[in-house]
Amino acid sequence: MLRKLFSDTVLYGLGNMVPRFLNFLLFPLHTSIFYPAEYGVYTYLMSIVAFVNIVYSFGMETAYFRYATKPGANPEKVFNVAQTVVVGVSALFSIIIIFAAPVLAPALGAEQKVTFIHWLTAIMFIDNIVAIPFARLRLERKPLRFALFKIANVVLLVALNLYFLKVVYTPVFGIGFVFLANLVANATYLLFFAGMLSKWRPVFDHEQTPVMVRYAYPVMLTGLAGMTNEFFSRVSLEKWLPDNFYPMQTSAYALGVFGACYKFSVFMSLVVQAFRFAAEPFFFSHASDKKSPQLFARVNHYFIIVCCFILVAIGINLDIV
Repeated sequence: MLRKLFSDTVLYGLGNMVPRFLNFLLFPLHTSIFYPAEYGVYTYLMSIVAFVNIVYSFGMETAYFRYATKPGANPEKVFNVAQTVVVGVSALFSIIIIFAAPVLAPALGAEQKVTFIHWLTAIMFIDNIVAIPFARLRLERKPLRFALFKIANVVLLVALNLYFLKVVYTPVFGIGFVFLANLVANATYLLFFAGMLSKWRPVFDHEQTPVMVRYAYPVMLTGLAGMTNEFFSRVSLEKWLPDNFYPMQTSAYALGVFGACYKFSVFMSLVVQAFRFAAEPFFFSHASDKKSPQLFARVNHYFIIVCCFILVAIGINLDIV
């Protein structure tokens, strides 16, 4: 069992590390074209997206694992219920954000860029439409397909960035090309999951739906707390730092520098995320086993050892990084 968990973690790691590495290749491209202040707007907006995505998904991935692995459960029905909740919540908030975009754009530092808000809303909507299908791949132990979908998406994203920024780039549209590339690349997920999504049927079950929602919303609140810990610095930095923190530069410039440097600190988060993708379905599928406490303790033991080695390896190679 541990060997299977390890192999799944490796595949999920590839599904995260390869896309992150390819995405990292965009870093010198972006910083060579955009001024730090403009890159700061991008950093700030993407930080807001990370928060809103938690609300869109509403913790239903974890609820899906919980109830699809219960003895006697109907995984297809649980999938339909979870997908219905996510699509409903995402559609509701997307409509609100789209209508409020003229007010939100100036408040988010994107004056005269209402289109950016619309595109980011579409990106979040697509991200969450495919969140439960990705969770289903994890539940069905299909890490290879999971990794291929993720890698194909980022390969297209890199290609679109190169095309938009090197071939058709105009300063008037600026950072908007990056948002457009993300939107087009994300739309391919709908093609990848066309078969699965075509079989989805909206379901509101008077017993199953309320139970899953009650289970999911505390997970959503916990996710918001975790995301606050992760992104609060990027959201608040521009407000806290005074202009001229860097001589003759604005606080948005400082945020752009911070957001660019932050991309270097991804190594540990990649390992943790890869493990989480493999571990969540593993834990839920063995939760009813009488020996599960000992099994989970062993998993945690080896996980901590691996993380310690990675932390030491990164620490002693900071000069190279």
